[in-house]
Amino acid sequence: MLYGYSIFNILTIILFVAIPLLLIFLKPPLERLIEGEKMFPNGFGGFFVEGFFELFEVVLSYLTNTMSFLRVGGFMLAHASLMLIVYTFVGSAGTVFGQTLILVIGNLFVMALEGLIVGIQVLRLEFYEMFSRYFEGDGKPFEAFE
Repeated sequence: MLYGYSIFNILTIILFVAIPLLLIFLKPPLERLIEGEKMFPNGFGGFFVEGFFELFEVVLSYLTNTMSFLRVGGFMLAHASLMLIVYTFVGSAGTVFGQTLILVIGNLFVMALEGLIVGIQVLRLEFYEMFSRYFEGDGKPFEAFE
């Protein structure tokens, strides 16, 4: 991009978007072909519908995971904004003692607020990511001692 070349040309789109999506779409019949089985045991129509929705799910999962990680950038911007406010207050204080006090209290406030954000993210990861992927609920029910 620095030299005036566009990376969004037909060659890069075909190589890095179209071919991978086509291979994801054709994964089951290609696996069957490698194993020496029939490529479309239930017919092409059934494969096409199932493959389309699986491809849609893969693309949707990729996009949602990408959007999920954009929150890290949001946290960075929030931190920069909060520290900008703290340093603005520091600059408006008259004495060195006042500047130091505002700087210390401001940093403690920002750290506490970011600690709260980290705690919320940990709970989100624990309950949403871990439980939805690994928890099956097929164990023995809890029975209290009497």
